[in-house]
Amino acid sequence: MRRIKEKARLRDRIKQRKGVKGGLDFYSTLVSICCMELGITPLNIGEMSYASISPIMKMYQDKMKYDLDTRQLLAGADSKKIHPKYWIRNLSDT
Repeated sequence: MRRIKEKARLRDRIKQRKGVKGGLDFYSTLVSICCMELGITPLNIGEMSYASISPIMKMYQDKMKYDLDTRQLLAGADSKKIHPKYWIRNLSDT
């Protein structure tokens, strides 16, 4: 058991040195979810499970991309280059 904990600490130290490229840390993700106007606030975010955070972020990002693509098409962007993908779908289909 002690060996497993030592390996986990080593892994965490290596991760800290390398940093997460292009990704958000968990704290930033929680703050972002609170700013999405979903009714999730710093007061009630503790009631959410850790497993629900990632799918919420993914679905919200898909929604924002769909909205942006649709707005670009309505503004006259090239429809051959922009293909909006509807955001309400099974997460396993992405």
